[in-house]
Order: sequence, then structure tokens, then C-alpha cells
Amino acid sequence: MSLNLIIVDDEEIIREGLAALEWEKMGFTVAGTAENGEDALKLAQHIQPDLVISDIRMPRRDGIWLADQLRQVCPDTKIIFLSGYNDFEYTQRAIHLGVSEYVLKPIDEDTLIDIVQTMKEKIIRQKEEQQKIEHFRSVVNESRYFLKSWLFNRISHNEKKLSFFGINPQGKNYAVVIVDFGESDTAEVASCDNFLIFERLIQIIRPKKSDTISFFDGSVLTFVFQFDKICETLSIEQSLFDICNDIKIFLDENKAPDYTIGISQIVSKVADLTLCHNSACNAVNYNHYLGLRQIIYIKDVEPQKGLTNSVFDIEADYTNAIKVGNEKELERILKQVFRNACEQKVSLDQIKRSCLELLVYTSKAVYEIGQDPKIIFHETDIWHVINKCETEQELYDLILKINMVVILQVQEARDNRNENIIKKVKAIVEENYADNASLDSIAAQIYLSPCYLSMIFSKETHMTFKDYLIQTRINKAKELLKNTEIKIYEVAKQVGYNDTRYFSDLFRRQTGKTPSQFREEI
Repeated sequence: MSLNLIIVDDEEIIREGLAALEWEKMGFTVAGTAENGEDALKLAQHIQPDLVISDIRMPRRDGIWLADQLRQVCPDTKIIFLSGYNDFEYTQRAIHLGVSEYVLKPIDEDTLIDIVQTMKEKIIRQKEEQQKIEHFRSVVNESRYFLKSWLFNRISHNEKKLSFFGINPQGKNYAVVIVDFGESDTAEVASCDNFLIFERLIQIIRPKKSDTISFFDGSVLTFVFQFDKICETLSIEQSLFDICNDIKIFLDENKAPDYTIGISQIVSKVADLTLCHNSACNAVNYNHYLGLRQIIYIKDVEPQKGLTNSVFDIEADYTNAIKVGNEKELERILKQVFRNACEQKVSLDQIKRSCLELLVYTSKAVYEIGQDPKIIFHETDIWHVINKCETEQELYDLILKINMVVILQVQEARDNRNENIIKKVKAIVEENYADNASLDSIAAQIYLSPCYLSMIFSKETHMTFKDYLIQTRINKAKELLKNTEIKIYEVAKQVGYNDTRYFSDLFRRQTGKTPSQFREEI
């Protein structure tokens, strides 16, 4: 990539000296020279240079004037100022105008070359970013990938027009997968990068599900899947897990920004697609509890919740904050509720009734994540407790305190559930380590998705399931090796490895010794 350069100096010998440098080797073409700011501006308007090297003090129009004009007509042009004066006032004005570098005369050629090379790298990065943005904008103008809102609004009005997206409203089951990258400080550049990822994910998904409908929304990628009605739920789930795992592998291998992959419930009516989409969004919200760079299936985290027609109002935000244990978000919502009540001059009695309604929502949230709502009240007459409050502040403190206790107890119950799951997994591995002890088979036995089981196993044990299985097999092999009558290849088979060489390599990596060496040292 050759970049255009303009040299501006009122001294001819300096202009010619600068122009004689080996600019082509540095990736630049000298597109013109000028002896003052006015002539340089005319050149710049015609050439649109990538870089301008200019003296500051020149007759007619100086470098400061030129920089100010260039900022308006060529905002992407980088500027290097040359000056025979260490002039603080000029330097300040140059910085204010966005001048990139300031070099004192007499010019040291090596110093100038180093600065120019730095400028070149910045210019190229800027051009690459601009190309990505232009590509992004061109696709936005013509692509249906950006019509997600239109689709989900259209579903409830006219199913017949869904053919525009390739959706078959008859004889299908549906599911939604969301890849959420969260918010970014550099939204437009991040959106461009995310769109490149989006295009690649479409290529990954298409061979497995060619009728997938894909949508791009900046930091959120949405994929709508269609399955034949004859497909069993377990088969659909496995297909979704496989696709999401492929997506995760791609994102991790390519060092994508932090993400969460949410899998929705499976629905049998196209009219329920909006609810399906909402359940995938709810799954993503659990990244607050489960962490980023994970696959989260809504049925794993909300096993008792059915598909209900709700909107993202205060109830949805409030219950979600409780489910995922987001104390700060819950406190923010409650403050907003009470602030609104104060601004609207709602009576204390009405606020009390609203507090009771909030606690009903709390109970609902606890139930939907598979916990017992009795943990909230036990045998307490909650309406009596609410009625005893004499001020809005007392009511706020009560509701906040109850919910904080609920979040703590839900977390403890969830931890206990995870602990029980790990115990079951270890027991199954203990009995089946030599046979079918794969993550998929064990997940099916305890009615969880493989991705969720893998996630909580790593979280609770601080090691992957694969590493634990290897560790178990190697420990069993050590016991068998104590019996010198058992051949090493027989030991390998008895702990689940048909390839003796692979077993020996694995054993050595785990113990630092080959099976033969280990046996000799017993």
C-alpha cells in the first residue's frame, strides 16, 4: 500500500532535501511540494494526502493555518510539523489542532524516518478500520440480517409473510441461539469486528442447518433454528449443543472478545418465537452468575419455568436480578420503584400493596429456578410484617433485606445442587471409567446439557471433566500395575485405553514415568 505525501517549506533547499529521501522504500509517494500553506491547501484538496510534513513559520499562510484548514477538508490526514524554534506557544496550538508530531530543525534524518514509520503504521491501521466500517455500512444498507425487530413484530400480525426470511410456519419446531458480546466503549469499530465474526459463524452453521435465519445487532448475534416436527426434543437439543460448541470453539480459537451463548427453550408454534427469543436473552443474563465465555441453556438454569408471555418490564428485570444474584441491579430497580412512587405521590397503603406484589415476584423467581419459595417466608405472615412499616424507607429496607436474604439462600441452594451434581458425576465415573464415561453420556444420565455440566464441573472442582477422567484412569492404572502378572496392554484396556502406546504416553505425562518404570520402582 503506497501512501501520498506532501512536503511544505518556504526554503527550497529543505523542500528538495526532504523530497530526495527514499520515500518509496518507506511506502510513500511524494505527491507534491509547496512553499506556503495556501499552495499546500490547494494541493491537499486535490490529492487528499495521507501525510503532510510542513514547516510552521512560512510567509502568506503558515503551518498553523494549514493544519486548521486540513482538519476541515482532510480530517484523516496526519501532520508532522518542522520548526527552527522551540516555540511553546506554537507547540500548544499544534497539539490543539491535532498535529501528530513536532520535529525541531536542523532535521535529523533518522529521527524523521522513525517518526514517519510510526505515522505510516497509524495511517494503515486507520485505513483498515475505515475499510471495515465501509464494508459494514454497505451490508447494513441491503441486508436482511438487520431486521430482527421487524421479524419478531411481524410474527404476531401475519405469519404468512414470514417466507421473506425463509421461515416455514407449519410443521416445525423452533429454537433461538444468541451470541452476546456485551457493550463496548468503541461501539462502531466493535460492531465491525462482530460483523466479521457473524459472517464466519454463518459459514460454520450453514452446513449443519442450511435453513437457519441469522440476525446482526451490533453486539448481539441471533440465530433462529427450524427443526422438523418429527424430531425428538433430545435430538434437537443435541443438535443445538453441537452447533453452539462449534461456535464456542471458533470464538475461543480466534480470541474473540468476551461473549455469552444463550440457548432458548424449544417451541412448536411460530407464534411463540418472540417468547423463544426472550428465553434465550434470559439465558444470557445468567453470565452474571456463571461467568463469560460460556454456553447457557435456559432449561439448565430455569428447569421449572414454562414459556409465558411477558415483556421486559419491571417484573422481568426484577425477577432476573434475583435469579442471577445481581444485588446491585436489584437495589437499583428497588430504588427506582420507590423513587417513582414518591414522585407520583402514591399513598403509603398503595406502596404496601406494591411491596406485597414485589414479594410475589420474588417467590415466582425462586420457583422458576427450581428452588422452594418457602425459603422466603416460612410461616411468617408477610402482610402483617409489611403493615407494621410506618414509612416508605422502612418498606424499602424490608423488601431489600428480604431479597438479599433470598439471593444468599438461593446461592447456597444452587451451590448445594452443584455439589450434588459433582458427587453424582464422580460416582458414575468411578463405576464406568473403563467404558462409556464420556461427558455427553453422563450429562444425559443426569438430565443436563453437556456444556452446562462441563461448566459447573470446572467451576466446582477447578479442573475439566476430561482431566478428571484421565486422573481417575491413571490412578486405577497405578493400582493394577502393582500386580506384575497383568500385562501393560491389559492394564491399558482395563482403564479404558485400547491404544497401549497412547496410554503409555498419557501415563508418562501424568506421572513423569512410563508404566514399566513405575512398575519397576514399586
